[in-house]
Amino acid sequence: MPNTNRTLRHIGWGATTLVIGAAVTALTAPSAAADVGPVEILACPSDPAASTPCVAPGSYVVGQAYTIFTSYGIDYGLDGGQLNPFVDTFDNGSCVASAPATDTDGIHNYTRITWVPTTPGTHKIRAIKGSSFADATVTVVAAPAGSISVTPPAQAACHGDGTISGSAALPKIVLPSLGSSQLFPTGSASRR
Repeated sequence: MPNTNRTLRHIGWGATTLVIGAAVTALTAPSAAADVGPVEILACPSDPAASTPCVAPGSYVVGQAYTIFTSYGIDYGLDGGQLNPFVDTFDNGSCVASAPATDTDGIHNYTRITWVPTTPGTHKIRAIKGSSFADATVTVVAAPAGSISVTPPAQAACHGDGTISGSAALPKIVLPSLGSSQLFPTGSASRR
């Protein structure tokens, strides 16, 4: 019997070490792959199939549509699948949209969303993915009298509130309890 208890104790310690090692690996994986940026705000043709390229506008105008492009490093989970492919985009702290990747080069994913500014003034556009973010600041001018405003398209809501919190972005890992009551049958735990 003493050898059985010792074997079970070794198995328990081995399982505990394996779980803790996996947790440490997950928490200390390089975060550079998840970096967001840059954020580009361009004027693009309304027809995506058009051969006209997107360009930086001379000025940003209230009620006109612009495309916000964001790139970010690809995160892969332990199973090889992508982790959280969405980027949340905010205008002065208010959600514009959340978007998954629309293009990829194998290293970075790229998102694009439509933004229609509704007020003149300075606008800080922030793209957030996990605890990584990038900003772009533009000045929006009032629309000329008689201009027709574009209606913003329906887009997915953001997953967060536009704030960054380092610890809130870390994955939650629950370690199983491997106490002696689970490692040994009742009454057989040895405390040598």
